[in-house]
Amino acid sequence: MTPAGKVLQARLKGRKEYPFAGDLLTCIRPRMDESVETMGVNMKDELFINPKWVDGLEPKQVLAVLIHEIQHCALLHPFRDPPEVMRAIKSGIPLSAELQYKHHIMNVACDLKVNYMHHEMGTFKDLPESDCKPTSTGHWSNGSGDDLIIVTDIHLKSAEQIYREILKQQPASEHVKCIELLCDHDLWPGARAGAVTQAELSEKAGDWMVRIANTLSNEKSRGSMPASMIRALEELLSPKLDWESKLDRFVQPIVSCGYSYKRPRRSSWAIGIILPGHDRSGIHIIVHVDTSGSMQKPELEQITAELYGILDSYPHVRITLLHSGAGNPKVIELRETDKEDILEMVELIGGGGTSHRPVVDWVLENNSEAVQALICFTDGESDIQACFDELTGVVARMLVLTREAQMERLEPYCEDMAYLPVG
Repeated sequence: MTPAGKVLQARLKGRKEYPFAGDLLTCIRPRMDESVETMGVNMKDELFINPKWVDGLEPKQVLAVLIHEIQHCALLHPFRDPPEVMRAIKSGIPLSAELQYKHHIMNVACDLKVNYMHHEMGTFKDLPESDCKPTSTGHWSNGSGDDLIIVTDIHLKSAEQIYREILKQQPASEHVKCIELLCDHDLWPGARAGAVTQAELSEKAGDWMVRIANTLSNEKSRGSMPASMIRALEELLSPKLDWESKLDRFVQPIVSCGYSYKRPRRSSWAIGIILPGHDRSGIHIIVHVDTSGSMQKPELEQITAELYGILDSYPHVRITLLHSGAGNPKVIELRETDKEDILEMVELIGGGGTSHRPVVDWVLENNSEAVQALICFTDGESDIQACFDELTGVVARMLVLTREAQMERLEPYCEDMAYLPVG
């Protein structure tokens, strides 16, 4: 049987044995392409298939891989690359080595989520060999020694959370070695979509959301969809953001490039009209980290990793890092080239209580450069309610709390807030 025949037979069998996957498979367009390593989907509903690779698979393996790929679509994985990767993909430009690294790590995270679901479906054994096959308990490890990467509780985590865990365990400076280790490229066709507009992306993602809602409604009564996938789809339809995602969504509009006539757009000279160019200067964020005795080292490790990620993703951002307990804050100025300095903050745990009065006073006294935002990481045992209102209209305020019990008390005093669980 030809590879195309194998794929067609598997799609028909899927509609009969796995209705949720079979119905969704009718929404994507197969394309034979020998330049693709195995099989993969992109954000334009295209399914890329390497016919030579499919030719070496058994029919049940072809079906398992097709289900795997359509689960990526159902979970909107082609639309969930890291923001900096999505920007490059949308523009149609080739990905740099650093972005390829991040893209591949996200692919691995997505594969771990999807492959875990095959345990519940009974099709795990039919999946071809891969480095991204977790155990039935949601555990995965790869490498050895200093290169060992471990992820647990995959069924309880989002693809983004898994991505960040892998990224933290494997330093970006070793991305070439990591790409060789984590070599599953089945989402790489996402970068083949060519330049796409945000409107096109929103439309495609919206189409899949409608399909997901319809499928979920039908399959709950049939009972043929794995429970972990039902949970994941329900989270997509009614998302409960983890603290890192909320922080990213708060930061994104602030650090996005504005427009300025200081550096006119290059096309201005060709058309005879001066158009403003992107202004990547002057993005300034103040971050206060509570280093009182009640803060724990795992909390500070999570905070430093996230701040490191902001500086790494947005080279035009300057962070003024304040750290203190109840006294006057100590100040560290950070840019992208200084991001390694932020890792020293883990050792800054002090003693005593917490007061945000000195922080508010410092911001009011040093706001001559039009600071865009203040982000505070704290356990919430503070006097924020007595002083944060003084910053209304001065800076956008976000509070990231490590004690969930404090959220209701402090929510009225900032624009946004998130809960950072002790890790």
